[in-house]
Amino acid sequence: MKRYGNLYPKIWAMDNIREAHRNAQRFKVKVVHIKRAYRSMSSDQVINGLMSYWGWLKYGNCLHLAKRYIDTDIRRIVGMVSKMNGIKNPLRRLKWL
Repeated sequence: MKRYGNLYPKIWAMDNIREAHRNAQRFKVKVVHIKRAYRSMSSDQVINGLMSYWGWLKYGNCLHLAKRYIDTDIRRIVGMVSKMNGIKNPLRRLKWL
């Protein structure tokens, strides 16, 4: 019988890949929801939802995904919501987007 060694790291890596795919899918849905219904959402829902996914994308090194979905529309929406509530735009420092 052939020995396969320790399978736990391989299984753990697959769980991380599945988690990354789920997070990416949720992020895409969130961005589309913000684009369609940001007028009916509270400012906390828009900014906190987007920035929490930004943290996960940054942690998971998924910056290309962020570049693709945080486009000028999202930047404009976040800027407008931030200005209406008198807070700084959290996306202002992200020069590479």
